[in-house]
Amino acid sequence: MRIHVVGMPHVQTTRAGLGSDETRRAMNLCTMMRTKGHEVFLYSGWDNEASCSEHVPLVRPDEHADWWPGVDFSGHRANALPN
Repeated sequence: MRIHVVGMPHVQTTRAGLGSDETRRAMNLCTMMRTKGHEVFLYSGWDNEASCSEHVPLVRPDEHADWWPGVDFSGHRANALPN
């Protein structure tokens, strides 16, 4: 079965990056479905560590900077995913 998981375009699906409950759920769903043998396509920010068959970035880093000018999300760790 093919499963398409849509994440938030401005959030990177990485353990070290900015995370949220939705991102954590997307990563867990990808992992769970892959272990069951399904083909998983993830649509999210440009950086990805989730277990998926194919990652489709929804936004490029330069577009990200255009959408949120002057905002640096890299240092925001309040909702970071646990190691």
